[in-house]
Amino acid sequence: AAADPVVSAGVEPRTRDGHEPGCVRLASEALRLVVAEEYAARARAAGLDSAAGFDALLATGVPLAGGRSVHRRLDAERPAVRIRPCAHGGALSRVLRDRFLGPGRPFRELRLWRALRARGVELPTPVLAVSRRRGLLWRSAFGALDREDALDGAAWLGRHPSARARRDACVALARQLRRLHDAGAVHGDLHLGNVLIEDGAAGSAEVGALRCWLVDLDYGRLGRLGRRVSARRRVREWMRLARSLEKQGWPELTSRRYRALALAAYCGDDGALRRSMQSSGRMARLGLARHRLGWWLSRRVRASGRAARA
Repeated sequence: AAADPVVSAGVEPRTRDGHEPGCVRLASEALRLVVAEEYAARARAAGLDSAAGFDALLATGVPLAGGRSVHRRLDAERPAVRIRPCAHGGALSRVLRDRFLGPGRPFRELRLWRALRARGVELPTPVLAVSRRRGLLWRSAFGALDREDALDGAAWLGRHPSARARRDACVALARQLRRLHDAGAVHGDLHLGNVLIEDGAAGSAEVGALRCWLVDLDYGRLGRLGRRVSARRRVREWMRLARSLEKQGWPELTSRRYRALALAAYCGDDGALRRSMQSSGRMARLGLARHRLGWWLSRRVRASGRAARA
């Protein structure tokens, strides 16, 4: 009989031997793999149960668009499994790149994603976590089902959706962010490329047919679930998205009308949260104004450089 589950790290129940419920764990001297039972055979066939197979998949596997690093497709079967290499952000990215001192990063991310999905956050279904040791360092990857019918926010807006579709997307995203923040997590890098939009029923007049999925959460900023996310941090996420919208050429989607729509969908009938976010938002908009000034200056400098070379 299976061992009784226990709570680990405040995230999600695990069995007493550390296994994820419903997953198969494979370990060797140089490689560790945890994969959902229904995808275990596919992972083995793709070679992910060996260090050499892991290296080959990341080097020569079929590439998939999206993400800061090159994502790979596990195999040719459907549903497609997207393999995303783990990588450092910030200053460490220039030194260690995708090498880590330990193997734990993707396995913690797997537990967090499963816990967030259990709390209603729209994330692609997590499938596997794998780490491969080379010398003293580890190279890792995380796998989730690919939303093949979804487009990232920039590509979706590039199709010039109707005003109603844009409003539906705003409401859907606001509700997903509220669930994420109420779970005690933040995205950390919310821009148009990290939001997937999927028309659940193409051409349907039904409200709510559109769905938004969050991807590429910044693991370093996710933190531990259950902690309270302040109004200031919640607003900071929205301002990061607003900067992305303006840089991508959609400033009208940051207008007062859209801000009011997003705030209403996000806060619902929680008046205290609404007031806190409105108060924090005033200062955050000053930061957005500084970014606008920086973009303007950058464009002027580039234009001057082109004129000088002409």
